[in-house]
Amino acid sequence: MSSITFINALLVDKPGSTYTVVVSNGHVTSISPSTPTSTEGEVVDLESKRYLGPSLVDAHTHFTAWTLNRTRVDLSKATSAKDAVQMMKDAAAKEGGDSTAPLVGRDFRVGKWPDIGDMTKENLDTVAPGRPVALIAGDLHSIWLSSAALHFVGVDPLGESGVLLEKASFDAIGVLNDLREEALFPLIQASAKAAAARGVTQIVDLEMKHNIPNWISRVAKGFDTLRVDVGMYTEHLDDAMSRGLKSGDEVPGGEGLLTVGPYKIITDGSLGARTAFCCDPYPGTKDHGLWIYPNTELASMLAFGTSHSFKLAVHAIGDEANSRTLAAFAALDPPPLPGSSIEHAQMLLPSDFSTFGKLGLIASIQPEHLLDDIELADRFWEGRTSRAFPYRSLIDGGAKIRMGSDCPVAPLEPWGAMAAGVSRERQGEEGLGGWHPEQALSHREAYEGSTWSGRASIEVGDVADLCVTNGDPLAASAKELRAMVVVGTLLEGRWTHREGI
Repeated sequence: MSSITFINALLVDKPGSTYTVVVSNGHVTSISPSTPTSTEGEVVDLESKRYLGPSLVDAHTHFTAWTLNRTRVDLSKATSAKDAVQMMKDAAAKEGGDSTAPLVGRDFRVGKWPDIGDMTKENLDTVAPGRPVALIAGDLHSIWLSSAALHFVGVDPLGESGVLLEKASFDAIGVLNDLREEALFPLIQASAKAAAARGVTQIVDLEMKHNIPNWISRVAKGFDTLRVDVGMYTEHLDDAMSRGLKSGDEVPGGEGLLTVGPYKIITDGSLGARTAFCCDPYPGTKDHGLWIYPNTELASMLAFGTSHSFKLAVHAIGDEANSRTLAAFAALDPPPLPGSSIEHAQMLLPSDFSTFGKLGLIASIQPEHLLDDIELADRFWEGRTSRAFPYRSLIDGGAKIRMGSDCPVAPLEPWGAMAAGVSRERQGEEGLGGWHPEQALSHREAYEGSTWSGRASIEVGDVADLCVTNGDPLAASAKELRAMVVVGTLLEGRWTHREGI
């Protein structure tokens, strides 16, 4: 491997001086506060104005789904079902021609929609008659389909409203995302380069397909931009075990880039679909949401994964889902493997804030969700939002956090996630106080929750997964975090992104 010497570097979390940092054989081999008399390999001058720190990790992605969503109709600004239908009509007209391929929209959220009852297959049938039209909710837990789209995903339209929830939604999205790897690979490459341009060198991929074979194939074709922790679901465990794999193992054929990730279990739904499992019913109903597994079955799944050396990543959003999941973790003997997590942890009972720390569980959070879901939370969790997205309460209770995007639910944009975590303010509303600002993260907590090492600084001996920025992540305002310029990203001492240095 080639060597790089950074001179006149500002180091994150090491103020008061500029440094010379030597990277050799894929590791940080020297950090010195003086200008060297001799240098190794390529010399990169950071001109006493650029910061060198650990690169970033996105701890919760659905990478293929995000890749495909980047090509789909953006409905995030739709304010009603009627508005979404018109946006899809405009997109169909813009495409023109006689395409029979599905027309797919993404990222609608119904928080303030006044006409949820108009989400029918008949209304989507008017968009492009005869052509499958599908609208995927921002949280992926619901999908709105035309009659032709229902046929396309294998569902008989007779008796269907057009909206599918939870597993039916996931299955339909899986059909829409079922692109051959030969066609998908260049899109995956482009998405990985986009991630590297934001300082990311590692993702946890929780795609619902069995992704170990797919990622091995991609590496064989030349993929080398990111490290990938490949998660799996119940139906994938037998194949992993037949390969002799467990969490943390390098995947054979992965060229050191692929690692076996966690065993993912989904226990409830989402806030947007009103299927997050809650102690209290949703307003105007007797419905508490969806609890997918009986308590005894969840306990059995956790025990099976732990006994076969898999870390656990358990999706729980509502307060009752989190409480039951934490109780199942507490009953495990032996305890869960280090690095096991609850994914999302969006609403908790106050009595559960300290349980994460006691059990050694990671709270895997996605701060962009809190901004996307403000209206939903105010509408469906009225009177309980002080304990929604309760980041400060979790940390004060002893929890360790890791940050991610859950892309495509939110963009793979770690600096935006940090800004959301420290301010709880939407872009363009910085300085207005934020939504429940008492639950905000500190800059250090947000940054260390986003770096591959879990630290703010680099140290001699570190793997040279590094990020060069034009600002200090520990001092930038929320607005400055969102605008952070990444001028260089290195994976094991090799440039994966470089611009302007």
